[in-house]
Amino acid sequence: MPLTSTYRARHQGSELAGLASMTSSPLWQMSIECMSSGTGPAMEAEIIRALGGRRAFGAGSRQVDLLAELERGIPVKAYGALAKVLGLTPAEEDQLLQVSLRTRMRWRQRSRLDPATSDRVVRTARILALATDVLENQAHAIGWLREPIDALNGRTPLQAISSDFGAERVANLLYQMEYGVYS
Repeated sequence: MPLTSTYRARHQGSELAGLASMTSSPLWQMSIECMSSGTGPAMEAEIIRALGGRRAFGAGSRQVDLLAELERGIPVKAYGALAKVLGLTPAEEDQLLQVSLRTRMRWRQRSRLDPATSDRVVRTARILALATDVLENQAHAIGWLREPIDALNGRTPLQAISSDFGAERVANLLYQMEYGVYS
């Protein structure tokens, strides 16, 4: 038997055992969960619920394909439902969506948002759904989103999620809370 085959035969079992023990650790599981960013079917249903559900997407829609909706632009009603739940002020809307009041006024004449704005709205809904899941209550989640946090340099999570990088930091904070990882 060649040397490499002998080495593989002796050490392959221990390497696989080491990999198995590493992937079953809670920290590894949290890393995998953080990488998926909470986009499973249950989280997607929570995101759609935060956006107003079937009422916003149309009563005739049996199942909402969130990816397809994002590509063509989500309904303006979905944004209205999220803004109402969060109690957003016009200044918060300006910062969060990166659009002016005049642009938001023009939305009244349209039925759908553009894909870029839709992405920012769904990002906000995803963080709200994740916070609701972690904190087990939508009222607590909204309160947490409005509290300044030292880990975000005194910003509120709602202010931080105006960028993709900020949304990832907020999601990571929520996962740390979920799994009891202190930083």
